[in-house]
Amino acid sequence: MARKSNFIGTTETGNLSALGNAQQRDYNFVKSLLNRNDLIKYFAEPSVQENQEKIDWYSETRGKIIGFQDFSEEQVQRARTELNHLIRDLSHLASSAENQVDRQAIENLSVLPDTDSIKMVGDQITIINWAYRLHKRAKGDRQSSNFAGFVGADPEIEEIIESSDDAVAEDEITSNDNVQSETLEGSAKSTDSDLTQKTDELEEFLPEAEQDVDENVTDANPPLFNKVGWILLTLFFLLLILSIILLKDACGVKGLPFLYFC
Repeated sequence: MARKSNFIGTTETGNLSALGNAQQRDYNFVKSLLNRNDLIKYFAEPSVQENQEKIDWYSETRGKIIGFQDFSEEQVQRARTELNHLIRDLSHLASSAENQVDRQAIENLSVLPDTDSIKMVGDQITIINWAYRLHKRAKGDRQSSNFAGFVGADPEIEEIIESSDDAVAEDEITSNDNVQSETLEGSAKSTDSDLTQKTDELEEFLPEAEQDVDENVTDANPPLFNKVGWILLTLFFLLLILSIILLKDACGVKGLPFLYFC
């Protein structure tokens, strides 16, 4: 719980849109996530009022509170330099975060609704309204990031962010490729298994089919057919012999009235 003796000011939540979930905006969670006093000292501790309409902000630093609009040129330059280093450190931490939730929480720290969220408490530059943006800001509006556009885009920072995004995208592509590969491999194994099973069934069926064919062929030549064939063949030879005898003598066969013609 923040110490109320170090009260900085109050923010109307009706004008703001929160980034991330409640855990990602929890001060203790952010403090443990950064785990560096030289970074956490820049962020004021929020205390949401019971009606959720206002947020009170506190700091461990004591001293006079100066709003950004009252900064001297020297203080503006100092704030720009320090916040530039801060956002660079945050970008490095975000790129090495263990998971997407932690990475997003760290990146949200540099998002402010406006430069009025930058204060000077004593000799310490302090930020309120971190991880919030104005309602009227578009979701992809980069003016809310980099401390409301106060810190100019740093090529090194942009490269770190892009590399981190590419790494996440590559991990997602690799994961998808692995899932697709596993799916295709499983499908191929399943197909091979089905083909082997069908081949075995076909091999079991073929002997039965061949046996049925043999039985059908056997049934097509029963013993009765063979006997009739022999009888017809015998009658053929008898008729052939009679024809020869008839041709031997023009009068036919003597002794057989119906075959003797002289």
